Amino acid sequence: MIVDHMFTHQFNMQMHEIDAAVSFYHANWRHPDLYVPTLSPLYSLFPSETHAVSGLLRWPSSWPNADSPGVYLIFAADGQLLYVGKSRSLGTRLDNYFRYSNGRGSDCHIVDSGWHFKPCFVATIPLLESFEAAGLEEFLIDRLDPWENKHGSRRDPARFLPQTNQD
Repeated sequence: MIVDHMFTHQFNMQMHEIDAAVSFYHANWRHPDLYVPTLSPLYSLFPSETHAVSGLLRWPSSWPNADSPGVYLIFAADGQLLYVGKSRSLGTRLDNYFRYSNGRGSDCHIVDSGWHFKPCFVATIPLLESFEAAGLEEFLIDRLDPWENKHGSRRDPARFLPQTNQD
């Protein structure tokens, strides 16, 4: 169970850094008449492991901003930002990563086993138009250096190439 005060402080610092990066992006690269994108509350994928952290949305509630285009952020149990991605429909994209283990209402199941660290939390940043997501995603990856984007299998282009036997 996550109860550590240091954990809460680390998450607050991480969320503040993300908010600051989104505000900077908005101020420098978006039209000033557009609304400032905001980060959703954290969503816990495994509430039984994270129930001591207050203010969370919890599995199996609906994804934050499920029907919106935007950017999603995936965090490890210790608050480390693992991955930043974009989607035309945040809920549909997150459903590709996380599903019910045994039907509706059951625990969360991580679909992709290629994570180096277990994803435990998700947050989203909704945008008005899907074309905006690519720029914000790229900016956040560059600014925040999420581990799985920079070092994980999701960044390795070789994973898309056919495997050959070179004996």
